[in-house]
Amino acid sequence: MSLGKVTCFITRNLDGRKHFLRLKHPYAGHQIPAGTVEEGESFVAAALREAREETGLAALHVVAELLSEREKLPPNTAVIQKASTVYSRPDASSFDWVSIRRGIRVDTRETENGFVQINYAEKELLGSDRISFQITGWIPQDALTTAVERKHYHLRCTASDALEWEVFADHHKFVLMWHPLTEDPQLQEPFGGWFDAIKEHLVESLDILNFS
Repeated sequence: MSLGKVTCFITRNLDGRKHFLRLKHPYAGHQIPAGTVEEGESFVAAALREAREETGLAALHVVAELLSEREKLPPNTAVIQKASTVYSRPDASSFDWVSIRRGIRVDTRETENGFVQINYAEKELLGSDRISFQITGWIPQDALTTAVERKHYHLRCTASDALEWEVFADHHKFVLMWHPLTEDPQLQEPFGGWFDAIKEHLVESLDILNFS
């Protein structure tokens, strides 16, 4: 069973130029609003929900689906497809002090008794070797998937008074800013690669909408 992911390229016309919304993560550089499709939720609904949650903007609508792709995960890597308790041993009667949520990418290690040993490590800052948070333990094998489908959407913002603002979402304070579409946004990977892959589609969509 595959897990759905969405990436949201939000545009607006500003001072006669085409802009898109860039998000500055406090620990992981410049990104694009993105997230995981919830169980029973459509991709389009997920794109609107994630965009609104991470930007604080309400006046958004979906223009088009720009690209759909199957993500290729590195070896010994999987994604949590359903929230799971993390056990101290491959046994549901062992200590269960923590849980891990849907959509998190983890490293996978051994498999035993229907469980997989996983590791999730969050770095203090992008590029840092210092780990600020880490989970290592065992989860049921059916809580994992290596099949991830990502859809990239073009969303249009019809009202925004600010050029730059802050939003607290997903336990982080994000800084949002409008960035000219023709200038290098210097996005962190994999966001930079996604932007390069859809930029031409995005420009064509904007031209059809007669942005001037």
